[in-house]
Amino acid sequence: MRAEGAAERVLWDVVDEHLAEADYLFRAWTSALESPLHTLATLERGLEARLLAHVEALEVNDPALLDCLPESLRQRLRDDAAAPTGRSLFAQPEDYEALLDHADPGVVAAARAMALSAGSQVAFERCVLSASYASRVDAQAMLVVALLGAPAHHATLVDNLSRPTHQHAALFALGYTGQLAFVPLLLAQLALPEPRTRKLAAEAIATLTGLDLSLPELRAPISSDDDTLPSLVIDRTRDLVPTPVDDLPLVRDEAVAEWWAARPPQLSDTARVLLGEPWTPASVLRALEQLPLRRRPPLALWLRVSTEGRVQLDTRALVRTQHTQIERARAALAAAEAPAVAPRLPSWRRPCGR
Repeated sequence: MRAEGAAERVLWDVVDEHLAEADYLFRAWTSALESPLHTLATLERGLEARLLAHVEALEVNDPALLDCLPESLRQRLRDDAAAPTGRSLFAQPEDYEALLDHADPGVVAAARAMALSAGSQVAFERCVLSASYASRVDAQAMLVVALLGAPAHHATLVDNLSRPTHQHAALFALGYTGQLAFVPLLLAQLALPEPRTRKLAAEAIATLTGLDLSLPELRAPISSDDDTLPSLVIDRTRDLVPTPVDDLPLVRDEAVAEWWAARPPQLSDTARVLLGEPWTPASVLRALEQLPLRRRPPLALWLRVSTEGRVQLDTRALVRTQHTQIERARAALAAAEAPAVAPRLPSWRRPCGR
């Protein structure tokens, strides 16, 4: 629909082209937020730069033309203009605990994040319980257990590796435990035959240790079977729909095992680490700037909870907005006293190694 009041001088064929391109690029941009290949830098230089160029071209012609953009894109632009910046959004834990049983999973996910940021032990205990359910997969609960739990809680994630329905979510979560002691277990998963399992195990090892999965010496050789679609006659239950996991590199388990065995013992296997460095708010911020996009949301959640909502980062915001939020977070953390983050946490959510 064309905006009312647009000037007659507007070339509508050009406008329609801008609208079509903006629609396509926003959908591609949204998909890229789950990508294991894109980083903030590549997204900003590529899809986002092209998307904003079309938006700006429309605004230059007539600001009213922005009303012709898809509603989802207009909402994204509005959200970025009013991005959250502080703790004032949070009330008492019980204000959100009542929503933990909501029928809408999206409401439950948001309520958990808000309740945890407000210090709700109830929300954490509910996540521990939900992560252990054999009847359903709760990936967010597993991540909360990994991020905020102690080693005793992490046993639930290990148990879930034996459940085919839970295995992949548990592998992703194990990368956020900060525990190098899980690397041997992940190496065993990396040696399994199923490609997605192997890719997720390697990704978790990379999150823990900082291993660069793009190194040529790690890549598994491409077999002729990799280019052949599985037979639908033999196995009609196999999921053929591509997922972001499929874009992860397939690495050789023996090469990763050799790298792990030869690594210098820089950190104790009991220290909490991220990308091979001590897990601190500063290292989390660096990881949020550098990691592939799909690996960033759990770290943003940890930062939000560990600072009781004072530091927030919307990992689905435009990159230019995220840069601003990261700089604000860095300034806020620098202004606080050194021990101000972890010791303020209740004991149940104090990071391991603190």
